[in-house]
Amino acid sequence: MYQVLGPKFVVAIAAWAALSLLTIFGVLGLPIPLRINVFIVDIVLLGVLFSNPVWRFVWNRTGPIGSWLSRKIYPYLNGTYDVVLQSNWPVVKRMLDAARHEAKLFDPFDLHQTAPELLTVELEASIEQTWFEITMWVYPKGPDAVIKRSNTIATIPIKGAASSDKELIYIFEQENDSRSPTDDENHQGAARLKIDHTNYSKLSGEYWNNRAWRRGVNAAGKLTLVRRSTDPKLAGIGR
Repeated sequence: MYQVLGPKFVVAIAAWAALSLLTIFGVLGLPIPLRINVFIVDIVLLGVLFSNPVWRFVWNRTGPIGSWLSRKIYPYLNGTYDVVLQSNWPVVKRMLDAARHEAKLFDPFDLHQTAPELLTVELEASIEQTWFEITMWVYPKGPDAVIKRSNTIATIPIKGAASSDKELIYIFEQENDSRSPTDDENHQGAARLKIDHTNYSKLSGEYWNNRAWRRGVNAAGKLTLVRRSTDPKLAGIGR
């Protein structure tokens, strides 16, 4: 999450660390009591900044401090989420069926033809957020789902301007329990999710993947996450 803080914050931290070290080791010739006080302050600040329990407690408050941090810096995303995935796979399958003469001709460029409705799949996700990374796992809710799990490869939190939505962009790798001619055991994908600025508990956007892309059946669609708990460990999933 440090990416959203910008270069000024990094420079300020580096300057503070250098000045603190010079003070603590007596290079600046300051008295010992002051050097001890600086050391204590540094320990406290490091605990607040980099100790997950401490900063999560502060950031997750619904009071003015937590709201200000979420609004000015980046929202607190830790938690367990209910996920609704809407895939364009029915559109791809309609074209495949038409090509095999198993359905009427379907031209995706003909706007007068009604496209099939998107396929809806319910999943669950767990997001773990620290100063150094944001990681998300996605798992099926039911036992018969093709998706085994989806693991994060990389994430990019976007702070944006004051008038724009904050976002989370992530690249993932998906594992499947079963494989069909139009599937792969593993494939990669990406999603760009906007964070709801009213309560920061909803992320929504679009995703796309390279599943079986050599056969031209890779899919895309919509993704919506709604937080049901601020504890990412509450999800009934094992990692």
